[in-house]
Amino acid sequence: MGILNLTPDSFSDGGKFSSVENALKHVEKMVSDGVDIVDIGAESTRPDAVEITAQEELSRLEEPLRQIRKSFPEIKISVDTYKGEVAKRALELGANIINDVWGGMWGAYFGGERFSTCDVASDYSCPIILMHNRPDYAPAIQNLRDEIFADFEKILENARACGVPYKNIILDGGFGFAKTLDQNLELLKNYGALRKFGFPLLLGLSRKRSVKKVFGEHFEDGTLAFNCYSMARESADIFRTHEVEKHKLFAKGIGGLNRQNKW
Repeated sequence: MGILNLTPDSFSDGGKFSSVENALKHVEKMVSDGVDIVDIGAESTRPDAVEITAQEELSRLEEPLRQIRKSFPEIKISVDTYKGEVAKRALELGANIINDVWGGMWGAYFGGERFSTCDVASDYSCPIILMHNRPDYAPAIQNLRDEIFADFEKILENARACGVPYKNIILDGGFGFAKTLDQNLELLKNYGALRKFGFPLLLGLSRKRSVKKVFGEHFEDGTLAFNCYSMARESADIFRTHEVEKHKLFAKGIGGLNRQNKW
């Protein structure tokens, strides 16, 4: 999964691809590098980012998405949003997948009758990625294993109540969200344990702060190292990255090794 940020304030490439021309060039590069899914986001989810309205998010998203779908009709596109109205419009413009960093729980966490991404996924029968996260007001995680399992039970209960078919669910452990550095590393080491729920897994750690804390200025190499570690352990099925070419190359080699007989 290749990342396309249409935001002016993303932590690593804010503003770089906000024009339609630059967005198309970036997608063209990712396609040539062998991308499987292009993940388009129009609102930053970095720490301390300011929430924007659905209208502002759509103003950034609509024209690039329209042109990307027109120019690359065969690629799969996911929209990185937690707002139901944005997800609905993105699907109307040709997106295929919803990628929700709040796991469809925004309304439950922050109140109100907000139209849920799970409602949209149910109505359109499309895949939805449900990520583990917690609002700032929630208690800090103490026992990562038990608490992340319990949180996912609630996320899945909400998805079921909205009518999302289980065959359309993908889970994301939320590396870098509501977790300390040690907890992020613990999650990475045990990522495959999330397979207990029976869904495909996405791992999204590209250029996250925890990677930068471990690898410093070599954080891009650190992203590749951590993802290769997970590939070798077959811990996830989808890897969300800013650097498609390198990851496709390493995934091919590691996949070949994983298919060999084990003694």
